[in-house]
Amino acid sequence: MSAKTLTGLMMDDYPLSLTAVVERAERFGGERDVVSRRPDGAIHRTTLGQCGRRARRLGSALAGLGIRDGDRVATLLWNQPEHLELYFAVPLMGAVIHTLNPRLHPEELSFIVSDAEDRAIVVDESLLEVFESFRLAYAFERVIVVSHSGEVPDATIDYESLIADVEPVSWPVLDERRAAAMCYTSGTTGRPKGVVYSHRSLVLHSLVAALPDVLGVGARDTVLPVVPMLHANAWGLPYAAALAGAALVLPGPRLDPVSVLDLLAGERVWTVGRRRLPPGSRGGEVHARRLVSDRRYRADQLARLSADLRSLQRPREVRGRMDLLGRSREPAHGPSGRRRGGGDRGPRRAMGRASARHRRAARRRAHQRG
Repeated sequence: MSAKTLTGLMMDDYPLSLTAVVERAERFGGERDVVSRRPDGAIHRTTLGQCGRRARRLGSALAGLGIRDGDRVATLLWNQPEHLELYFAVPLMGAVIHTLNPRLHPEELSFIVSDAEDRAIVVDESLLEVFESFRLAYAFERVIVVSHSGEVPDATIDYESLIADVEPVSWPVLDERRAAAMCYTSGTTGRPKGVVYSHRSLVLHSLVAALPDVLGVGARDTVLPVVPMLHANAWGLPYAAALAGAALVLPGPRLDPVSVLDLLAGERVWTVGRRRLPPGSRGGEVHARRLVSDRRYRADQLARLSADLRSLQRPREVRGRMDLLGRSREPAHGPSGRRRGGGDRGPRRAMGRASARHRRAARRRAHQRG
Protein backbone atom coordinates (compact mmCIF):
# COMPACT_ATOMS: atom_id res chain seq x y z
CA MET A 1 0.00 0.00 0.00
CA SER A 2 1.36 3.40 -0.94
CA ALA A 3 2.52 5.66 1.90
CA LYS A 4 1.42 8.74 -0.03
CA THR A 5 -1.21 10.77 1.82
CA LEU A 6 -4.54 10.95 0.03
CA THR A 7 -5.92 14.50 -0.02
CA GLY A 8 -9.38 15.80 -0.84
CA LEU A 9 -10.28 17.54 -4.07
CA MET A 10 -13.55 19.30 -3.14
CA MET A 11 -13.49 22.99 -2.11
CA ASP A 12 -10.21 22.63 -0.23
CA ASP A 13 -9.06 26.09 -1.28
CA TYR A 14 -12.40 27.89 -0.78
CA PRO A 15 -11.76 30.72 1.73
CA LEU A 16 -14.16 30.98 4.66
CA SER A 17 -14.48 34.75 4.40
CA LEU A 18 -17.47 36.94 5.23
CA THR A 19 -17.65 37.92 1.57
CA ALA A 20 -19.52 34.71 0.76
CA VAL A 21 -21.93 35.28 3.67
CA VAL A 22 -22.83 38.84 2.64
CA GLU A 23 -23.05 38.07 -1.07
CA ARG A 24 -25.34 35.13 -0.31
CA ALA A 25 -27.59 37.47 1.71
CA GLU A 26 -27.68 39.88 -1.23
CA ARG A 27 -28.50 37.16 -3.74
CA PHE A 28 -30.90 34.87 -1.90
CA GLY A 29 -32.15 36.94 1.06
CA GLY A 30 -32.35 40.28 -0.66
CA GLU A 31 -36.07 40.78 0.09
CA ARG A 32 -35.87 39.80 3.76
CA ASP A 33 -36.80 42.67 6.06
CA VAL A 34 -34.46 44.64 8.27
CA VAL A 35 -36.67 46.60 10.67
CA SER A 36 -35.29 49.03 13.24
CA ARG A 37 -36.48 51.52 15.81
CA ARG A 38 -34.94 54.98 15.64
CA PRO A 39 -34.06 57.02 18.76
CA ASP A 40 -37.31 59.01 18.42
CA GLY A 41 -39.32 55.76 18.37
CA ALA A 42 -40.07 55.78 14.64
CA ILE A 43 -39.91 52.45 12.77
CA HIS A 44 -37.49 52.27 9.85
CA ARG A 45 -37.70 49.53 7.21
CA THR A 46 -35.18 48.26 4.70
CA THR A 47 -34.02 44.85 3.46
CA LEU A 48 -30.94 42.67 3.61
CA GLY A 49 -30.43 43.30 -0.10
CA GLN A 50 -30.54 47.07 0.33
CA CYS A 51 -28.10 46.88 3.24
CA GLY A 52 -25.76 44.80 1.08
CA ARG A 53 -25.93 47.26 -1.80
CA ARG A 54 -25.43 50.25 0.49
CA ALA A 55 -22.47 48.43 2.06
CA ARG A 56 -20.82 48.28 -1.36
CA ARG A 57 -21.14 52.05 -1.69
CA LEU A 58 -19.94 52.49 1.88
CA GLY A 59 -16.85 50.38 1.17
CA SER A 60 -16.10 52.53 -1.87
CA ALA A 61 -16.58 55.73 0.16
CA LEU A 62 -14.33 54.56 3.01
CA ALA A 63 -11.63 53.64 0.51
CA GLY A 64 -11.96 57.16 -0.88
CA LEU A 65 -11.30 58.50 2.62
CA GLY A 66 -8.05 56.55 2.75
CA ILE A 67 -9.10 53.44 4.67
CA ARG A 68 -6.84 50.58 3.59
CA ASP A 69 -6.21 46.92 4.38
CA GLY A 70 -5.96 46.27 8.10
CA ASP A 71 -7.08 49.76 9.16
CA ARG A 72 -9.44 49.90 12.12
CA VAL A 73 -12.80 51.65 11.76
CA ALA A 74 -14.51 52.30 15.11
CA THR A 75 -18.28 52.38 15.57
CA LEU A 76 -20.29 54.11 18.31
CA LEU A 77 -23.72 52.92 17.25
CA TRP A 78 -26.81 51.06 18.43
CA ASN A 79 -28.39 47.99 16.85
CA GLN A 80 -29.38 49.83 13.67
CA PRO A 81 -29.17 49.27 9.90
CA GLU A 82 -26.13 51.55 9.49
CA HIS A 83 -24.28 49.35 11.95
CA LEU A 84 -25.24 46.30 9.89
CA GLU A 85 -23.93 48.02 6.76
CA LEU A 86 -20.61 48.63 8.53
CA TYR A 87 -20.59 44.98 9.68
CA PHE A 88 -20.73 44.12 5.97
CA ALA A 89 -18.54 46.81 4.39
CA VAL A 90 -15.56 47.17 6.71
CA PRO A 91 -14.43 43.50 6.89
CA LEU A 92 -15.22 42.86 3.22
CA MET A 93 -12.97 45.72 2.06
CA GLY A 94 -10.12 44.25 4.11
CA ALA A 95 -10.33 46.61 7.09
CA VAL A 96 -11.31 45.78 10.68
CA ILE A 97 -14.52 46.91 12.36
CA HIS A 98 -14.00 47.95 15.99
CA THR A 99 -17.20 48.29 18.04
CA LEU A 100 -17.13 50.64 21.04
CA ASN A 101 -19.28 50.41 24.16
CA PRO A 102 -20.86 53.81 24.97
CA ARG A 103 -21.44 52.71 28.56
CA LEU A 104 -17.73 52.64 29.38
CA HIS A 105 -15.97 55.45 31.22
CA PRO A 106 -14.38 58.11 28.97
CA GLU A 107 -10.92 57.15 30.25
CA GLU A 108 -11.49 53.53 29.17
CA LEU A 109 -12.76 54.61 25.77
CA SER A 110 -9.75 56.90 25.34
CA PHE A 111 -7.40 54.03 26.09
CA ILE A 112 -9.27 51.62 23.82
CA VAL A 113 -9.29 53.81 20.69
CA SER A 114 -5.65 54.75 21.27
CA ASP A 115 -4.57 51.15 21.75
CA ALA A 116 -6.52 50.02 18.66
CA GLU A 117 -5.16 52.94 16.62
CA ASP A 118 -8.54 53.55 14.99
CA ARG A 119 -8.29 55.73 11.91
CA ALA A 120 -11.98 56.60 11.55
CA ILE A 121 -15.10 56.45 13.70
CA VAL A 122 -18.80 56.30 12.83
CA VAL A 123 -21.06 57.81 15.50
CA ASP A 124 -24.84 57.88 15.86
CA GLU A 125 -26.18 61.38 16.43
CA SER A 126 -27.74 60.31 19.74
CA LEU A 127 -24.29 59.28 21.02
CA LEU A 128 -22.40 62.48 20.14
CA GLU A 129 -22.28 63.50 23.80
CA VAL A 130 -20.50 60.23 24.63
CA PHE A 131 -18.12 60.79 21.72
CA GLU A 132 -17.28 64.32 22.89
CA SER A 133 -16.31 62.94 26.30
CA PHE A 134 -13.20 61.26 24.84
CA ARG A 135 -12.78 62.99 21.48
CA LEU A 136 -9.86 65.20 22.59
CA ALA A 137 -7.91 62.22 23.92
CA TYR A 138 -7.33 60.78 20.46
CA ALA A 139 -7.07 62.32 17.00
CA PHE A 140 -9.36 60.45 14.61
CA GLU A 141 -8.57 61.15 10.99
CA ARG A 142 -12.25 60.93 10.01
CA VAL A 143 -15.44 61.34 12.04
CA ILE A 144 -18.64 60.18 10.33
CA VAL A 145 -22.04 60.92 11.88
CA VAL A 146 -25.29 59.04 11.29
CA SER A 147 -27.69 61.97 11.50
CA HIS A 148 -31.42 61.74 12.18
CA SER A 149 -32.01 65.50 12.20
CA GLY A 150 -30.26 66.25 8.91
CA GLU A 151 -27.46 68.18 10.60
CA VAL A 152 -23.96 67.14 11.65
CA PRO A 153 -21.34 68.98 13.75
CA ASP A 154 -18.52 70.91 12.14
CA ALA A 155 -15.49 68.92 10.96
CA THR A 156 -17.57 65.74 10.64
CA ILE A 157 -18.99 63.87 7.62
CA ASP A 158 -22.65 63.04 7.15
CA TYR A 159 -23.10 59.28 6.65
CA GLU A 160 -25.80 59.53 4.00
CA SER A 161 -23.95 62.20 2.04
CA LEU A 162 -20.82 60.06 2.16
CA ILE A 163 -22.40 57.12 0.35
CA ALA A 164 -24.85 59.03 -1.85
CA ASP A 165 -22.82 59.58 -5.02
CA VAL A 166 -20.19 56.84 -5.09
CA GLU A 167 -19.93 53.76 -7.27
CA PRO A 168 -20.42 50.40 -5.53
CA VAL A 169 -17.23 48.46 -4.94
CA SER A 170 -16.49 44.89 -6.02
CA TRP A 171 -15.25 43.05 -2.97
CA PRO A 172 -11.66 41.77 -3.14
CA VAL A 173 -10.71 38.15 -2.51
CA LEU A 174 -9.61 37.90 1.13
CA ASP A 175 -7.63 35.37 3.10
CA GLU A 176 -9.87 33.66 5.64
CA ARG A 177 -7.42 34.26 8.48
CA ARG A 178 -7.39 38.01 7.92
CA ALA A 179 -8.70 40.09 10.83
CA ALA A 180 -12.35 41.11 10.41
CA ALA A 181 -13.60 42.48 13.74
CA MET A 182 -12.22 43.69 17.05
CA CYS A 183 -13.76 43.99 20.52
CA TYR A 184 -12.26 45.03 23.83
CA THR A 185 -12.93 43.44 27.19
CA SER A 186 -14.42 45.44 30.04
CA GLY A 187 -15.01 44.80 33.71
CA THR A 188 -11.83 42.72 34.02
CA THR A 189 -8.62 43.28 35.93
CA GLY A 190 -6.21 45.81 34.49
CA ARG A 191 -6.68 47.66 31.24
CA PRO A 192 -9.21 46.52 28.60
CA LYS A 193 -7.74 43.94 26.25
CA GLY A 194 -8.41 43.66 22.53
CA VAL A 195 -9.80 40.49 20.96
CA VAL A 196 -9.53 40.09 17.18
CA TYR A 197 -11.88 37.86 15.18
CA SER A 198 -10.82 36.41 11.84
CA HIS A 199 -13.11 35.95 8.86
CA ARG A 200 -12.80 32.20 9.33
CA SER A 201 -13.89 32.30 12.97
CA LEU A 202 -16.96 34.43 12.19
CA VAL A 203 -18.05 32.22 9.29
CA LEU A 204 -17.67 29.05 11.38
CA HIS A 205 -19.57 30.71 14.23
CA SER A 206 -22.40 31.63 11.85
CA LEU A 207 -22.61 28.08 10.50
CA VAL A 208 -22.75 26.63 14.01
CA ALA A 209 -25.32 29.22 15.16
CA ALA A 210 -27.67 28.03 12.43
CA LEU A 211 -27.67 24.45 13.75
CA PRO A 212 -31.03 23.33 15.23
CA ASP A 213 -29.69 22.60 18.71
CA VAL A 214 -27.64 25.82 18.96
CA LEU A 215 -29.58 28.94 17.95
CA GLY A 216 -31.51 27.41 15.09
CA VAL A 217 -31.43 30.46 12.79
CA GLY A 218 -33.23 29.68 9.54
CA ALA A 219 -34.46 31.46 6.42
CA ARG A 220 -38.05 31.58 7.72
CA ASP A 221 -37.06 33.15 11.04
CA THR A 222 -37.33 36.74 12.17
CA VAL A 223 -34.58 37.47 14.68
CA LEU A 224 -34.45 40.32 17.20
CA PRO A 225 -30.96 40.68 18.73
CA VAL A 226 -31.43 42.37 22.09
CA VAL A 227 -27.74 41.81 22.83
CA PRO A 228 -25.89 44.90 21.51
CA MET A 229 -23.93 44.73 18.26
CA LEU A 230 -21.09 46.31 20.26
CA HIS A 231 -20.91 43.23 22.51
CA ALA A 232 -19.17 40.16 21.03
CA ASN A 233 -20.64 40.96 17.60
CA ALA A 234 -24.15 40.56 19.04
CA TRP A 235 -23.31 36.88 19.64
CA GLY A 236 -22.76 36.61 15.89
CA LEU A 237 -26.49 37.01 15.15
CA PRO A 238 -26.13 39.61 12.35
CA TYR A 239 -23.82 37.34 10.38
CA ALA A 240 -25.86 34.23 11.20
CA ALA A 241 -29.02 35.95 9.96
CA ALA A 242 -27.24 37.07 6.79
CA LEU A 243 -25.99 33.53 6.17
CA ALA A 244 -29.42 31.98 6.68
CA GLY A 245 -31.38 34.77 5.00
CA ALA A 246 -33.38 35.48 8.17
CA ALA A 247 -35.19 38.77 8.72
CA LEU A 248 -33.73 41.09 11.36
CA VAL A 249 -35.46 43.40 13.84
CA LEU A 250 -33.03 45.87 15.42
CA PRO A 251 -34.31 47.61 18.59
CA GLY A 252 -31.96 50.62 18.46
CA PRO A 253 -31.48 52.46 21.77
CA ARG A 254 -34.95 51.65 23.11
CA LEU A 255 -34.45 48.48 25.16
CA ASP A 256 -37.22 49.03 27.70
CA PRO A 257 -39.67 46.13 28.08
CA VAL A 258 -42.61 47.81 26.33
CA SER A 259 -40.57 48.85 23.28
CA VAL A 260 -39.02 45.40 22.86
CA LEU A 261 -42.32 43.59 23.36
CA ASP A 262 -44.03 45.89 20.87
CA LEU A 263 -41.41 44.91 18.28
CA LEU A 264 -41.77 41.23 19.15
CA ALA A 265 -45.53 41.35 18.68
CA GLY A 266 -45.75 43.88 15.85
CA GLU A 267 -43.05 42.27 13.69
CA ARG A 268 -44.02 38.70 14.59
CA VAL A 269 -40.55 37.84 15.86
CA TRP A 270 -39.92 34.14 16.42
CA THR A 271 -36.69 34.57 18.43
CA VAL A 272 -33.90 32.27 17.27
CA GLY A 273 -35.45 28.97 18.31
CA ARG A 274 -37.05 26.64 15.81
CA ARG A 275 -40.07 25.58 17.88
CA ARG A 276 -43.38 27.42 17.65
CA LEU A 277 -46.89 26.93 18.92
CA PRO A 278 -49.37 25.76 16.29
CA PRO A 279 -51.58 28.63 15.10
CA GLY A 280 -54.72 27.10 16.59
CA SER A 281 -53.28 26.10 19.96
CA ARG A 282 -54.78 27.48 23.14
CA GLY A 283 -52.08 29.11 25.18
CA GLY A 284 -54.12 31.37 27.43
CA GLU A 285 -52.25 33.99 29.40
CA VAL A 286 -48.72 32.61 29.09
CA HIS A 287 -46.11 33.94 31.48
CA ALA A 288 -43.06 35.74 30.07
CA ARG A 289 -40.74 33.05 31.43
CA ARG A 290 -42.42 30.39 29.31
CA LEU A 291 -42.53 32.67 26.27
CA VAL A 292 -38.80 33.23 26.38
CA SER A 293 -37.18 30.16 27.92
CA ASP A 294 -39.34 27.72 25.94
CA ARG A 295 -38.70 29.77 22.76
CA ARG A 296 -42.30 29.42 21.63
CA TYR A 297 -45.09 31.96 21.68
CA ARG A 298 -47.76 33.55 19.54
CA ALA A 299 -47.92 37.16 18.46
CA ASP A 300 -51.34 37.60 20.12
CA GLN A 301 -49.90 36.42 23.44
CA LEU A 302 -47.09 38.93 23.19
CA ALA A 303 -49.55 41.68 22.34
CA ARG A 304 -51.49 40.92 25.53
CA LEU A 305 -48.27 40.82 27.55
CA SER A 306 -47.19 44.15 26.05
CA ALA A 307 -50.54 45.68 27.05
CA ASP A 308 -50.09 44.30 30.57
CA LEU A 309 -46.64 45.88 30.81
CA ARG A 310 -48.04 49.26 29.85
CA SER A 311 -50.31 49.15 32.86
CA LEU A 312 -47.64 48.00 35.30
CA GLN A 313 -46.70 50.48 37.98
CA ARG A 314 -44.12 48.29 39.74
CA PRO A 315 -40.67 48.90 38.15
CA ARG A 316 -39.22 45.79 39.80
CA GLU A 317 -41.70 43.57 37.98
CA VAL A 318 -40.91 45.27 34.69
CA ARG A 319 -37.20 44.82 35.22
CA GLY A 320 -37.68 41.16 36.00
CA ARG A 321 -39.43 40.55 32.71
CA MET A 322 -36.83 42.54 30.86
CA ASP A 323 -34.13 40.35 32.34
CA LEU A 324 -35.88 37.38 30.79
CA LEU A 325 -36.13 39.01 27.39
CA GLY A 326 -32.52 40.17 27.56
CA ARG A 327 -31.42 36.61 28.33
CA SER A 328 -29.43 37.81 31.32
CA ARG A 329 -30.64 34.77 33.26
CA GLU A 330 -29.88 31.23 32.15
CA PRO A 331 -33.14 29.55 31.08
CA ALA A 332 -34.08 26.26 32.65
CA HIS A 333 -34.34 24.58 29.28
CA GLY A 334 -32.07 24.60 26.25
CA PRO A 335 -33.23 25.13 22.67
CA SER A 336 -34.29 21.51 22.35
CA GLY A 337 -36.65 21.73 25.34
CA ARG A 338 -34.49 19.39 27.47
CA ARG A 339 -33.58 20.46 30.95
CA ARG A 340 -29.90 21.24 31.36
CA GLY A 341 -28.10 18.47 33.18
CA GLY A 342 -29.88 15.61 31.41
CA GLY A 343 -33.32 14.11 31.34
CA ASP A 344 -36.18 15.01 29.04
CA ARG A 345 -38.28 16.86 31.59
CA GLY A 346 -38.97 19.79 29.29
CA PRO A 347 -42.10 21.94 28.98
CA ARG A 348 -44.03 19.47 26.81
CA ARG A 349 -43.74 16.75 29.41
CA ALA A 350 -44.67 19.16 32.21
CA MET A 351 -47.74 20.27 30.25
CA GLY A 352 -48.58 16.61 29.59
CA ARG A 353 -48.53 15.82 33.33
CA ALA A 354 -50.83 18.76 34.00
CA SER A 355 -53.27 17.58 31.30
CA ALA A 356 -53.25 14.05 32.73
CA ARG A 357 -54.08 15.40 36.21
CA HIS A 358 -57.01 17.35 34.78
CA ARG A 359 -58.33 14.25 33.01
CA ARG A 360 -58.09 12.13 36.17
CA ALA A 361 -59.87 14.81 38.20
CA ALA A 362 -62.62 15.03 35.58
CA ARG A 363 -63.11 11.24 35.69
CA ARG A 364 -63.35 11.30 39.49
CA ARG A 365 -66.00 14.03 39.39
CA ALA A 366 -67.96 12.12 36.74
CA HIS A 367 -67.78 8.92 38.84
CA GLN A 368 -68.98 10.76 41.95
CA ARG A 369 -71.92 12.25 40.06
CA GLY A 370 -72.78 8.83 38.65
